[in-house]
Amino acid sequence: MHSGDSSTSATMVVNGNEEQPYDEIIDTVVSPNGKRYAYIAKKGKKMSVVLDGKEGKPMIMSKI
Repeated sequence: MHSGDSSTSATMVVNGNEEQPYDEIIDTVVSPNGKRYAYIAKKGKKMSVVLDGKEGKPMIMSKI
């Protein structure tokens, strides 16, 4: 993961390939054999789970 120069600030890099940039990447996990990975990605008020590079349905986060 590295910081970018645009309005977004986090990009996951997997095997040398940059994935979509996000405002924030949270709680990255990798399988024991290193073949699968997941993280929570935040863009604006929406958060998604990204599994093996595929973004799930975005959810709008609100204060509780």
